[in-house]
Amino acid sequence: MIRELIIKDLETALKQVATISIFEIYSFKKPNLPVIIIRDEDDSTEVVSSENLSHELSITLSLITKDYKQNDKLINDILAILKDFKSKFIKKELTAINKSDVELGEFLGVRTSIELKLTYITELWDF
Repeated sequence: MIRELIIKDLETALKQVATISIFEIYSFKKPNLPVIIIRDEDDSTEVVSSENLSHELSITLSLITKDYKQNDKLINDILAILKDFKSKFIKKELTAINKSDVELGEFLGVRTSIELKLTYITELWDF
């Protein structure tokens, strides 16, 4: 499955800069930061031929860091990785970067969402 392979390749590429979780993590502790949560939430499809589908996979990378300095460094590191990131897709787009504070128990951290769209092709009834 191409979608699964893309997510695995993304996890491998990003694990050099942070702890990685696929889809969700419920407990954040300062020593484990920074954390990147990879969510592949939406995969819209379109028939492109009698045998193929085009998929537009929406991925959100949620970055959790202890402060803005660490957050800014992590964003730069991730964007550098994404620039050269390759997998089984034919097109990649950076669609948004959003920052907010997040309460992490005993301290206030920083959450950034990086949103991507990756386009890939499969046979009909495959993903």
